[in-house]
Amino acid sequence: ETKQQEIDDIVKKTGLTSIINQKQMPMTLSLGYGAFKVIVDKEVCKDSPLIEWYNADDVEFIVKHGKVIGIIYKDYYRVDKKDYVLIEIRRIMHGDSYIEYCLCRLEKNNEVSEVPLDTLEETKDLSPDGLCIKGLDRILGVPSVFFYDNDKDGYGKSILANKIDLFDDLDQDLSQASQTSRVSTPVEYYPADTLERNANGGAKLPHIYNRQFIASSDYPDDDGHTDGQIITTQPQLNFNQYTDKCRADLDFILTGVLSPATMGIEVAKKDNAEAQREKEKITIMTRNNVIDRQTSILTDLMELCLALKEYMTTGAISLMDYDIGIKFDEFANPSFENIAQSLLPLYQAQAMSVEMFIDRLYGDSLSDEEKQAEIEKLQQAQQQDDLDMSSLFDEQEPQAQENGMPDMMG
Repeated sequence: ETKQQEIDDIVKKTGLTSIINQKQMPMTLSLGYGAFKVIVDKEVCKDSPLIEWYNADDVEFIVKHGKVIGIIYKDYYRVDKKDYVLIEIRRIMHGDSYIEYCLCRLEKNNEVSEVPLDTLEETKDLSPDGLCIKGLDRILGVPSVFFYDNDKDGYGKSILANKIDLFDDLDQDLSQASQTSRVSTPVEYYPADTLERNANGGAKLPHIYNRQFIASSDYPDDDGHTDGQIITTQPQLNFNQYTDKCRADLDFILTGVLSPATMGIEVAKKDNAEAQREKEKITIMTRNNVIDRQTSILTDLMELCLALKEYMTTGAISLMDYDIGIKFDEFANPSFENIAQSLLPLYQAQAMSVEMFIDRLYGDSLSDEEKQAEIEKLQQAQQQDDLDMSSLFDEQEPQAQENGMPDMMG
């Protein structure tokens, strides 16, 4: 079984794709940080480690000199109307990886008292002495941080940090616009004498969805005439002031995060593809930063899973560094054909090295090993072309001299 097959097996059995798309990425972006936890439970899965995700509220980091050396996971239980929390500490110490457990009861006065692990059915099989994997200089978990918090080492901050007040303003604008819409509902005035009566003699108002009805007076005027018409009125209110304010608040919220064009908001009416990509610059910068961090996070996670899979099979870990490539779908970039048309003339004119040509042509779509294979193929093709050209000149030179042509090489 190859490492790629092992990775595919782990991803499938753990449901990692769903965890990443539905939990890890949105929660890390919104809350600022979180952590993966890699679990070995042969009763659930005998030949592969399992992966769980913990939100920011359920995880803390142990940081030393700006580096995360431990992760504290919190699992909450409620048994017989009593609340408990299992504190699981995973850390590195003296080149080994340790797991320690502590079960605490949460009191009503917010006090915490430690209780034995066998108090709960879910924790009775955990060892009070914890677990140690010798020679594994890695935490059995992976922190997830996209944007670091300058005020708290090791932790991350939300992509929407310092924008909470703007969301409050946007909510207020939307509420005011909604209230304005309700107030502007047309009102119909019916002559009271024309309405049907109930058993008590009261007028029955028409039952039509989303309208207001008011009985108007039908007293005769000075000339003895009565007005029996149904009159509809509607106030003239300014909706634009609220919609414009919503748009302005939304622009402030998106500033530094996404381009308005990404949200479908027209900034300038330009139809060509280059103008569209220009409007996506902020989005691309944010995306590149997230991809850079996500690549590192998923690489660490997969290396840890492969190491623990070997540990489950053999009881030892022989390798921790793997050549793992993470591929992402391209966004707002020129197509492969356009890139090839732009780079090929430079490559043919020898204005670009083989390595640079392959890297720019394929980007993140190929792993380092696949790129190296393509580089070697091109280098071999270049050498073959040079051999063909030199043999061609060797064959033509005698003929050129027989035809009386001068020997330019002297």
